[in-house]
Amino acid sequence: MSVLVRPLDISFPDRFGTLTGPFRHLDGNAWICERVPGGNEANTHLRSTLQLFEDRAPLLAAFHQTIAMQGDGRYCYWGNELIFSATDNTNPNTNGRKYTYDFGLDLDTWDRARAARDTRLWKFHPRADYFLARGGTEIPPPYQCNVGLTNKCNLRCEICGSQKTLDATGVRRRHMDRATFEAVADTVFPVLTVVELNSQGDPLLHPDISLVLERIKEYHCDFKV
Repeated sequence: MSVLVRPLDISFPDRFGTLTGPFRHLDGNAWICERVPGGNEANTHLRSTLQLFEDRAPLLAAFHQTIAMQGDGRYCYWGNELIFSATDNTNPNTNGRKYTYDFGLDLDTWDRARAARDTRLWKFHPRADYFLARGGTEIPPPYQCNVGLTNKCNLRCEICGSQKTLDATGVRRRHMDRATFEAVADTVFPVLTVVELNSQGDPLLHPDISLVLERIKEYHCDFKV
């Protein structure tokens, strides 16, 4: 659902602007404000340097699905739409908070600041302290991973040679064992938004594919095959 609200005025001397409502409910914890063009798009994922603040505290950039599902002070600037959530998932029309934005940072400074802010995403991991103690305060968690479940395939072609006993590196073709997959899921799935099942073989041939899909669903991740 796209909703029009009053356009934002970005002609502030200090390059700060204030979001003006009323904001309309999009889904879950997400609220939407449609503004002048300039947000990210499919071919320009990092075009926007907008930073959104709630009472001068910076919010986290995230996918709009994550904003709707988890909220907790996230935002997404996509196309003409600024989608965001309050830090406590309250209604931004009535919670008394002030939402401002800034375009004043150069790209390098903005990108470093974004990475630093995104390190806070580790707090959503059950073992947050473990990762924060090992560089997580400087390196944010991934948002997408590619899981190579198998290098076996039921096709008989020479494109990748997957019908042969050994792969191109001389390793025996096999499925990822269940324990290894569970370890991968427990380690990275809590902070992911997308899991891609891609490998030299056909991931749907994995004997535990039903379990794999259930684990992806458990962590509310989108998945690609």
